[in-house]
Amino acid sequence: MQEYEPKCILCNNGREIRLTGHVLCSVEGIVTPSFCCKKFEMNYLKLKPKRLTRKKKKQFSPEDFSLD
Repeated sequence: MQEYEPKCILCNNGREIRLTGHVLCSVEGIVTPSFCCKKFEMNYLKLKPKRLTRKKKKQFSPEDFSLD
C-alpha cells in the first residue's frame, strides 16, 4: 500500500467546503486542505484513485504467427 502525505482533506475529522476549497475540521476549525494536526485519522475512502495508463499495443508481424 502506498504511503500518503497526511492532509486535512484526507482526514476523518475534516469536511471540504466546496465554495472556498478549505476544510472544516472538527478539531481545528477552518483550515487549508494541506494542513495536518495531531488528531489526523486517514480516511481511505476520500482518496481519488489514480487513473491507469493505457498500454501501447504491440505491432505484430507475420513472423510472430508462423510455426517455423
